[in-house]
Amino acid sequence: MSPWLNGILEDCPPHHVRLIRPFAQWHVLLRCRRNSNRRSFTPAAGAATRHRISVALRFLKWLDEQNLQFEELRQSDLDDWLHVNGGRTSAYQVRYLVGWAVSRRLIDQLTIPMIPQRQPTDFLDDAEYADQLRRCLNDVEIPINFRVVGSLVLLFGIPIKNVLSLSVDDVWSEADGTYVKLGGKPIFLPPRLAELMAELAHSDLRSSSIGRAASQHYLFPGLVPGRPANSTFYANSLNRHGIQVRVARNTARLALALDLPASVIADLFGVHINTAVRWVRYAKRDWLDYVADRATSSRTPGIPHSRNK
Repeated sequence: MSPWLNGILEDCPPHHVRLIRPFAQWHVLLRCRRNSNRRSFTPAAGAATRHRISVALRFLKWLDEQNLQFEELRQSDLDDWLHVNGGRTSAYQVRYLVGWAVSRRLIDQLTIPMIPQRQPTDFLDDAEYADQLRRCLNDVEIPINFRVVGSLVLLFGIPIKNVLSLSVDDVWSEADGTYVKLGGKPIFLPPRLAELMAELAHSDLRSSSIGRAASQHYLFPGLVPGRPANSTFYANSLNRHGIQVRVARNTARLALALDLPASVIADLFGVHINTAVRWVRYAKRDWLDYVADRATSSRTPGIPHSRNK
């Protein structure tokens, strides 16, 4: 990360460097080091870290264009920044720089806007969901590693990066079947997926890669020694095979949120408890709409019904 930081600051104005370097080193990167002591530092976490620094630099450049001084930052300036960026989620990342500066008394106390919460809107209908899951479980034209990842996303709605972080010790068999540890809890695998897991463990694809990451024993070893496979590569590959990762994940989460409490959702999905509560509330509201639609459809021949909006 340090070489990347040095490179991005190389052509920046000195007054930007004087602010961004301590912000990056003593806030953003320090936070990453602390987090990496508790869990593995994934490529996605690295991308998020770089993004926060990049947004901070864009904000400082925008202030220069407005002839504004960072030390004299006002609430109205923050509001203008969000407005000119159309309220895009990335613009709200400036809150990390502003919060750090307030804590260091570099600027006056400001109200730091939170990233607006957006409800999921894209879901698979029942037929599409069943077809994609069937293909992951049975389509031999799709490589075994993608089939396993796709099946776990479709069944449990967990992020790809969480799947790729699984170690070989996170999957085990008992007398009643095969289990995988997700969110720190054992989850029973359907028999067909358990067969795929066993097939993956002994596949040529995995055996040819195991030496690169043997120290970590990742189930999906990456090209970098001691690191799991890249989540972006897997997401793009699954999408090319017709497995709509984001939409499939939303669909699985909606179904699970109907039956599981928020605390379990938080552990399983790897999200904050507040996010899990929102999913449960959203699922219950969507389910009530679905029941109403089913009742209407049953009285009106020829109108199709779908659980997902």
